[in-house]
Amino acid sequence: MSKAWWPAITGLPAVVCMTVFFLTLGMRDWSELPRAVLAGIFADALLATAAMATVGAPLVGVALARRTTTTKAFARQIAGLVLAFVAASATLGYLGGAVPTGSGHLLRAHLALAAGTLALGALGGFCAVAFRDPLDAAAVSVGTSVLLAAGLLLGGPAVSDVPRPVVDIALLASPLVTTAAAAGIDILRTDILYRVSPLAHVGTEYSEWYAASTVYLAFTAVCLATTALLRRTSTQSPAHERSVAR
Repeated sequence: MSKAWWPAITGLPAVVCMTVFFLTLGMRDWSELPRAVLAGIFADALLATAAMATVGAPLVGVALARRTTTTKAFARQIAGLVLAFVAASATLGYLGGAVPTGSGHLLRAHLALAAGTLALGALGGFCAVAFRDPLDAAAVSVGTSVLLAAGLLLGGPAVSDVPRPVVDIALLASPLVTTAAAAGIDILRTDILYRVSPLAHVGTEYSEWYAASTVYLAFTAVCLATTALLRRTSTQSPAHERSVAR
């Protein structure tokens, strides 16, 4: 893996944070803003970071899986990048007081973010091995990731007819929702979603962050095991043996 990946991945949370600050405050001086206002902006940055991971993690997973020859090497590298990404985000959040409800919520939010991001990266790795064309792998992995993370949130009035058990499962499957809930952020009742989602007007309950994180880690293990199996099967296929013989 190129060494350039590490500073790029580690610096992404800072880029997101600065972008959110600029979009919120423009060119105004923010040094004199009340602590609560800054904490709210940092909380928005946390949500933006989780949203970016929804798209970025599968793409990184696809790229890494196509550059590594073993699933073990892929797992080690994707885990390292996720750790660097989440550690950078947590450091920024701690310094900025991202979560008004306290550092405990900040820690839980980033543990959930780490588990969810790792799962989406593993999904990208699986798709990289399952599809020959890297563009197909990227499209399927990112499409699946976005559907899991935000499909229910952006479904509009259509989700009002979805059975409650399905809604609960969909909320648990969304790393974006889990990260927000772990941080004490009621994402369904933020300004935009409160207007467009009927879920904001019913008694919706979020899954515990540790239960959702356990599901994400189990999903990661399944993806890695399946990826290893596909790699082993492809290397034992007659087509692969003929290509090696040439």
